[in-house]
Amino acid sequence: MASDSPLHKLWSGRWAILIGVGLAAVSITAWVSKSLSDAAQERFVQSFQQAASTRADLVSRRILDQLDNLTTLQRLFNSVETVDWPAFRNFAGPMVGDQGVRGFGWLPVVDAADRAAFERRGRQLWGDRFTISERNAEGSVVATEDRQRYFPVLYAVPLAPNYLAIGLNLHAASNRGPLIEQAIDTGLPVSSDVGPLLIDWQQAKTAAIFAAVYRGGGMPPTRDLRRAAVRGVVLAVLSIDQIFDAANASESETGLHVYLLDQTQPDDRQLIRAWTPGSQVGARPVAATTLRYSADIEVGRRVWSVQVEATPAWLEANGSPTVRYVPLVGALITLLLLTYLHALLSRRAMAEELVRQRTADLSKRQQSYETLVDNLPAIISRHDSQLRHLFTNRAFEQSLGLPAGSVIGKTVRQVFEAYPGLDPALIEQWEAALHAVHQSGTSRRIEFGFPTRQGPRFFDGIVVAEAAAPSGGQTALSIFHEITERHAAEAWARKLSLVVEQNPATIVITDTEGRIEYVNDKFVETTGYARDEVIGQRPSVLKSGRTPVETYATLWATIKAGRSWHGEFENRRRDGSLYQERALIAPVLDRHGRTSNYVAIKEDITELRRMIDRLHESESRFRGVVSAMAEGLMLWSEEGTLLFANRAAEEIFGHSQAGVPGGAQGDPGIERLREDQTPFPATDWPWVVAIREAWELREVVMGLRAADGSLRWILINASPLCTGHATRPNAAVATFTDITERKAAQQRAEFLAHHDPLTGLPNRLLLRDRVEQAMTLARRSHGRVALMFLDLDRFKTINDSLGHPVGDLLLKGVVERLKTCVRESDTISRQGGDEFVIVLRDARDSEAVSRLADKIQQRMAEPFLIDKHALSTSFSIGIALFPDDDADFDGLTQKADTAMYHAKHAGRNAYRFFAEQMNVQAVEHMHLETRLRQALERGEFVLYYQPQADLNSGEITGVEALVRWQTPDDGLVAPAKFIPIAEETGLIVPLGKWVMGEACRQARAWQDAGLPPFTVAVNLSGLQFRRGDLLETVINSLVLADLDSEWLELELTESIMIQDAELTLETARRLKAIGVRLSVDDFGTGYSSLAYLKRFAVDKLKIARPFVRDLLSDPSDAAIVGAIIQMAHGLKLRTIAEGVEDAAVAEQLRLCGCDELQGYWLARPMPADQLADFVRGRQAP
Repeated sequence: MASDSPLHKLWSGRWAILIGVGLAAVSITAWVSKSLSDAAQERFVQSFQQAASTRADLVSRRILDQLDNLTTLQRLFNSVETVDWPAFRNFAGPMVGDQGVRGFGWLPVVDAADRAAFERRGRQLWGDRFTISERNAEGSVVATEDRQRYFPVLYAVPLAPNYLAIGLNLHAASNRGPLIEQAIDTGLPVSSDVGPLLIDWQQAKTAAIFAAVYRGGGMPPTRDLRRAAVRGVVLAVLSIDQIFDAANASESETGLHVYLLDQTQPDDRQLIRAWTPGSQVGARPVAATTLRYSADIEVGRRVWSVQVEATPAWLEANGSPTVRYVPLVGALITLLLLTYLHALLSRRAMAEELVRQRTADLSKRQQSYETLVDNLPAIISRHDSQLRHLFTNRAFEQSLGLPAGSVIGKTVRQVFEAYPGLDPALIEQWEAALHAVHQSGTSRRIEFGFPTRQGPRFFDGIVVAEAAAPSGGQTALSIFHEITERHAAEAWARKLSLVVEQNPATIVITDTEGRIEYVNDKFVETTGYARDEVIGQRPSVLKSGRTPVETYATLWATIKAGRSWHGEFENRRRDGSLYQERALIAPVLDRHGRTSNYVAIKEDITELRRMIDRLHESESRFRGVVSAMAEGLMLWSEEGTLLFANRAAEEIFGHSQAGVPGGAQGDPGIERLREDQTPFPATDWPWVVAIREAWELREVVMGLRAADGSLRWILINASPLCTGHATRPNAAVATFTDITERKAAQQRAEFLAHHDPLTGLPNRLLLRDRVEQAMTLARRSHGRVALMFLDLDRFKTINDSLGHPVGDLLLKGVVERLKTCVRESDTISRQGGDEFVIVLRDARDSEAVSRLADKIQQRMAEPFLIDKHALSTSFSIGIALFPDDDADFDGLTQKADTAMYHAKHAGRNAYRFFAEQMNVQAVEHMHLETRLRQALERGEFVLYYQPQADLNSGEITGVEALVRWQTPDDGLVAPAKFIPIAEETGLIVPLGKWVMGEACRQARAWQDAGLPPFTVAVNLSGLQFRRGDLLETVINSLVLADLDSEWLELELTESIMIQDAELTLETARRLKAIGVRLSVDDFGTGYSSLAYLKRFAVDKLKIARPFVRDLLSDPSDAAIVGAIIQMAHGLKLRTIAEGVEDAAVAEQLRLCGCDELQGYWLARPMPADQLADFVRGRQAP
């Protein structure tokens, strides 16, 4: 009952309040402790995630940057058809250094068929020991096996540590060949396992990355096309330890374990490198670690993972120490609450405020994160498994030119398929990457170009899988950075590279010490130095010593001060020639503003300087042109005032400049005439008309008749001029050319058009007119006209031996004598050369014509005394009568020519009237000439050979080649019948060329058949010597027949030796120089001269047949033969007698000392096969 007392109730209520408040306080304390602990833990985790992602991004970026270098090198080979060693070294060398790149290499594909050629080119670059090699199982370098194709290392930087790799066929290595094939098939970079190098096992933690290069610069669409188009692969060797350690060492955040894992390897081999505080390599990450961050990297089709773990030290340093004291504080608060209820209420209010603040802080952080993502320059989007956009930041829509709010909830295809100008392949590429990420969970990199209204923009980024999406489903995150500037910079870099390399100016780049690092093609072309010769040298290698020293001092002072220098040099090329250059030399600044290099842009101005000098000279000359020009020049005003006249004008008009008549009235002492001799009024003078009509007048002829009656003709060209500010012509300039002599020359030309220039006689054109007039008159009067065709005998011999001046004087003398023989009404005409025609009007009968012919022969019998030479000549005359022989000029001339031909063949100094039989013979002659040309084309000629023997031993010493014409109808034609025609028509030249070739061929054939070698003698025509190609004919014949020149003998006549002796002598000397033998045919029958024998250095004299034939019966012939033999032996020459027909003559020749013989007694001419039998029959058994 006591418990029901008010006091008990009072205590019970208090205990209830205390218990209730205590329980509430304990609950509140526990809730506050939990909230504070959760907030601290969230901040703690966010701090770790930020530090870990920063560290992982740094490591990833360091690795990917080196892959970008490989891609840049790959683009070099795609953009340039041929990359030589210096270009490769200069391009790839700077990318090797302390960033973890061990080196770069170029492995061209070499087919088995091209291996030898490739190794030859490699030896030119790397020395004679270069060859394609490979490593055996023990690691030794051995010669490569025969394979279908090879991928040898041709270039490697740095060279020194990689020199042993030059020529190494990496495709043969089991751990490299599949990677190369994979890189070729996929068109993507392919990485090896992280391990030791093939050529240096001490470099353990390295990765070799291969990228294929295809012909044409692009990647073919299919694997087969890629295999067919591959040019080779570029190789990058990365030191993973160095890259990984450098990335971790550069970060100030400590207390983190960082691991690099290869996810494509088994678990026990995944660890590549680990970083722990104190740079101690640790083990694999421990699964029990509370805080861990992981980021994947795709390296050469391998997935590497960067994992970051917090160490206890980091947890201790970054944890919140106040959280552990929360329960104690709660207990104290509870006691205070129990003691002070109002304090409890206050504490509760404070706790609620603290919760509100914490919540607001978390909301603010979330808002800051969203603001940060929304304002990042990168474009970011989140996609679900259906490829719908769940989130995009502001940059996504702005960068891609999409309306705000038009993307969320739509798939990639729905957003972009209607986008103007977008390549559908980009949508497929993006969708394929998202599907791959959703299916495999591995990241995918994408680089693409996007058309926008502002122009194409380029992006590069990655698509990654999110571990847990806010919606609970799997999502993928796309993060792209704009690389438009980098893409443009790379394009510009390629363009600038081409501009520099192909620049028409010389470009030189040096280091700050002046050592040459680069020269373009124009430098090589201008200086003659190859690149390898000047790289590393100083530009002073071009110094000529002619540029002042002060110029170089000013140059260096200027560029050292950071300014550009302009100036000129006079340098020396490699071949020693001098040239002048205009140069701009400027410093090249690095990103810190410091001078890193100097560049010189130079232009060869040698020709420009020469042009300037020539212009100066031209200007100087031009100043004197007006006064010194042959043409007169005058300048008139509109009022008719003469403003200027040059010296030539003064001479033409015969006045000084002050007195040259030029006004409208002119000089009263000079009469101006037109070309037709009528007066030339002043109003029509060309310069007056040019001003008045504003028209240019050309080639106006004016005559100037002086008071003494002399007449000068001038040619005038006048042009109007506008001087000052005039808009219409107010002056005129005229040029005057004195054409008085030209006028006389025209008259002379008109005369020469109808007359012979040497004799003044009518030529053939005027002769035709005269003959046709005479025939017209003869028809009317029933009269007759005689046409005499005269040919001067032996004129050519006189002209060739004594010279053309003597021949011209002889022709003039002949004309004067002819004029004394004919009437005034008759016509004498020269037809050219030594041919004349006389036309007799009213020829009464043939007897009158014969008397004139006799008179001409008598007058010509008297010698001509010309230059102390008494010359005798005569005429062969042919005569044709009108209308008896023909009724027109051409027919009459042809008939007279035919008659003259017969007179000449009758022994010269004779005349013949035309008879019809002559025409028949002429026709036969022409027919034979035609057949002769056809025979040469049809190959109807054959060679017969007549043996020559030694008189003492009887041994065959040679043969003479004699041409025969084997006609289909008439059989063999004698040489006497066709050789003269061949000589006359010039066919002897091609015929002689054929004889020469056939004789050499047959001589070689006899030697190949086993006959003893002997000479083959070929007769030469004088026309062959005069044509000038004899030496070439002989050489070609010997070469084509493969015959030694000592077995060819050429027979010359004495007439050949004296005609154009110097030219013939030069040809003979050249023939002797190549070893050909020379002999003189029919010696003693012509103009024999010991001087010619000595100068021509002949080998043999051939005694003429007439002396040999009467050797036994005519003492004179015997004496001549003996004298020829003795003279020949005195000159160290051999002799041969032709035409020997009996044994007695042969014996007498032997007694006289003759060396050889030829004739029917020995053998008749015979075909080649019979001659071979003949020679074999005379050989000793």
